[in-house]
Amino acid sequence: MIEVIRSQPTCYLATADYASSFWGRYIWIYQARGSLTLTPGSLRFEGDRAALDIPLRDVTAIGTSRFASAAKPFGLLRLDVRYLDGEDERAIHLVPCESTLDATWQTSEVVASWFGTLAGLDALAGKKKLPVAPVPTRPSRTTPNPALAAALLVPLFIFLLLMLR
Repeated sequence: MIEVIRSQPTCYLATADYASSFWGRYIWIYQARGSLTLTPGSLRFEGDRAALDIPLRDVTAIGTSRFASAAKPFGLLRLDVRYLDGEDERAIHLVPCESTLDATWQTSEVVASWFGTLAGLDALAGKKKLPVAPVPTRPSRTTPNPALAAALLVPLFIFLLLMLR
């Protein structure tokens, strides 16, 4: 039986090419939903539309970044993994989460925790570390949130314009 270091039953995946496309940046940020498993020798994603088994020896870099603010205005971290597939270097973005309904800051904490787990592995010691984005914090009641204000006020403004016609 294979030793499992960490497992996440819900995880979303997008390739770097897809994430940089118009569709991936503005319409639908994920390509597949599945589960993520870390073993001493590999990082495995098993999903409905994709399956990847990345040997840790082939990982060239890890880091975190944020999705475009147009897609996720409240900020959402993603785990960036670059790896060799034969002679080609590929890049994927993973978003492990507890629940699809979690707030973005809660999911970002899970992503940051996975990054910490990967960064602490001996098998990835000495690998290039990509930039690490700060983890979005839970909004406080006293801190104004301009993204939330815009999300609420823009539809109201459009509604009022239509009513005044």
